[in-house]
Parts: sequence; structure tokens; C-alpha cells
Amino acid sequence: EQLAATIVFQTHTSVTFCDAEVDHYMARTSGFYQYQFKKTYPKRDPEAFAGLLAMDFDWELEPPIKLRWRLMARLKMLQRGNDPEYGYAYLCYLHAIASRDNPELANVYAEMALDMLVYGCQKHFPFAENDLLQIAPPRLPDANWMNRRNRKGWSSYWASHKS
Repeated sequence: EQLAATIVFQTHTSVTFCDAEVDHYMARTSGFYQYQFKKTYPKRDPEAFAGLLAMDFDWELEPPIKLRWRLMARLKMLQRGNDPEYGYAYLCYLHAIASRDNPELANVYAEMALDMLVYGCQKHFPFAENDLLQIAPPRLPDANWMNRRNRKGWSSYWASHKS
């Protein structure tokens, strides 16, 4: 919707890239779209923006998800009360940890996991610290791949969900 609105607006006014990020109530894949934008258009100028508007989109709608981790997340979901949002948060966590060598992508997955826990799940999961051990409070300071925004979000989440 945002891109469609941008295309319409650009016919009547001047539009350009915006580096400021907007938090959605549940940005499940918006971070992945931004990741693809940044990879496709590393130079953020009017020419790149015009190219973006003229582009045929063949981007992935969802980040790639490995079958092995889908199965692990399904098992975790079943173990933890059959909550699909928790299962998806766990799946994103697995991908974030596995993507640490690509911090930008790892942060996309970490943000998706956090969004699912904060906005998708209807309850608090006291076992989350054990399940998400690599980014739980004792190890969060060591997650040097994580950007400041994600680190702040996870710190707030853990602080508000102390067991």
C-alpha cells in the first residue's frame, strides 16, 4: 500500500526516499522489504527513486525460511501451547541467529520475532528466555550483530516480561 500510494503521490507532488523508519503495529515483513530496497538501491538519490517506481517487482514477499527451522518452530509451537504466533517468533529467532554473518538480515529477523511476541501473541510466555537464549537478557549484550533499535526493543520486552 505504501509503494502504491507513493506512485500515485509522485504524479502530483515531489517524493523521495526517507531514511526515518516508521513503526507499524505489526511489521511482520516490512523490515524485509526495506532490506531488499537497501540492497537494490544502496545509493538513495532521486535517480534511484525513479528507478524504484519504474521497476517490475520480483522481490520475495517473505524472507526465505528453511524447512529444518520450520519443523523446529512447529515442534516448539506444539510444546508451548500450540500458539502459532509464538512458533513464528521462534522461527524468526532461529533465522536471526543463523544470519548473524549478515547483520542487516539478522536484524530483520530479530525485529520480526519481537513484533510477533509484542503484537501477535495474546499472552506472556515465561519460557521465552530459555527458548530465545541467544538474545535473552544474560546474552543480549553479547549480540554484537544486533542494531541499537532492536537491542532497545528486546531490552524493553525482557524488562516488561520479567518472570
